[in-house]
Amino acid sequence: MASHGCEIAAEVARIVDFRVIDREIIHRAAEEAGVPRIALQEIAYEGRRNVLDRTRRR
Repeated sequence: MASHGCEIAAEVARIVDFRVIDREIIHRAAEEAGVPRIALQEIAYEGRRNVLDRTRRR
């Protein structure tokens, strides 16, 4: 069973009149700005780790 997170994010963004900026757009912009790929990987890892830490504390 899929979580449908992308679809939910898109619908919420539409309702509140926001634009969804997904990982692909961020990576493309970072690449154009010369950000090393390893930096993006480390940021992504830290984000996932922080989410896991927060859910474990509950």
